[in-house]
Amino acid sequence: IFTTVGYRSTTYYSTGIAESVSVLTSATNLIGYSYFNSTAPIRSLKIYTATSAPTVGRTAKVLLSLVAPGSTGGGGANVMLPAPGLYASGLGFTMTANVGATDTGAPGANDLVLNLYFV
Repeated sequence: IFTTVGYRSTTYYSTGIAESVSVLTSATNLIGYSYFNSTAPIRSLKIYTATSAPTVGRTAKVLLSLVAPGSTGGGGANVMLPAPGLYASGLGFTMTANVGATDTGAPGANDLVLNLYFV
């Protein structure tokens, strides 16, 4: 986690398994995110409020579901939220191969890159 002037950020790359990552275990405010999908098939990112790494394929505590568009040239998005999103229990995310709410498929290594910005 990188910290500057009170803002923090983290960058994560998919590793070839269905990812489940705990970023913070205490309350935080999400202020933005960016993600990129380097493959033609779409990929999925889900952001959770959780005190530990969320369980891949579970829908409890999902606060944000993102679809990383696929393209032979890659695709993604950069978003700064107009108002911070409160993640009262902490911040975690999952990365999966498909968009289904309960998907547990694994994206390939380096298919996805996710940056989270929070205070």
